[in-house]
Amino acid sequence: MAMSKIPDKTQSDIAKQAKQLKGRLSIGDEAPIGSDFPSILQKLNIILLECPIKRTGSNSFSAIFCRTKVDGKDVMFLGVNTWDYYDRQLFAIAHELYHFLNPSQPHISRDDDFDDPIEKQADWFAAELLLPLQVLKTHVLDTFGKRDINEYSRPTLLRFIARLQCTWWIPYKSIIHRLYEADAINESTYQELFAVDERNSSGMYYRIGDATAHETFSLLNKQTKSCGTDSANLEVCLRNFEDGIISEEELYDGLQLFGRFPEDFGISFIDTDEDDEVEVRGAKDEC
Repeated sequence: MAMSKIPDKTQSDIAKQAKQLKGRLSIGDEAPIGSDFPSILQKLNIILLECPIKRTGSNSFSAIFCRTKVDGKDVMFLGVNTWDYYDRQLFAIAHELYHFLNPSQPHISRDDDFDDPIEKQADWFAAELLLPLQVLKTHVLDTFGKRDINEYSRPTLLRFIARLQCTWWIPYKSIIHRLYEADAINESTYQELFAVDERNSSGMYYRIGDATAHETFSLLNKQTKSCGTDSANLEVCLRNFEDGIISEEELYDGLQLFGRFPEDFGISFIDTDEDDEVEVRGAKDEC
């Protein structure tokens, strides 16, 4: 069976949330946002943490959202598994933004959460945030002149999907879900398209996507395996050290989480006497 649709009222409520979030961020409803997540998270004061965690089965880690209090202020973290393909990382970030808007206990997304009704809603929110359903319906109508596209050949549909993916930075299978939700394809077409191995570099879809927009398609299909956080977050850590809020050891340990050293940022620890007292000196810029 094809993916079941969530109730119309729930869809409407979630679509409003996605639109309101874009409005809060001064982003147009029809604007692709996949490439803007770093700046979006900064605007929302969410710290993005990237870590590659090798998948070990159906219960593998995808992403996490955590909200805590520090000195009476909200501090929010969003962690993403960079072992995933990049388009899946983006979808996972969008998914966690649903939990950001609907506060709960710290949330961890795993691959086997698909039967959880809240997780279905979060997935629908992520798809709506990345590619609004009404926008997709308009693209279908503008491209084919009709809403039902079941009669078109597989290459024609795959070319259309590849253009959507490279524009909106949303995973292939999520686009198939969206087309089904938009009533553009029936269950039979859904099953046929969903069975495509979109990561097979010698397959039809991959070759079409690569020819459509090589650089973008290659990025979306890359397991980035990056480890770190935004440079602005690292700067906060460095300034906390310079202001005496955290110790040398805490700075060192914190940077080590991301494979960095104080020296990478112009800070060195220098022994000054026999008692190994440590003086911190910032490296001077060369003229």
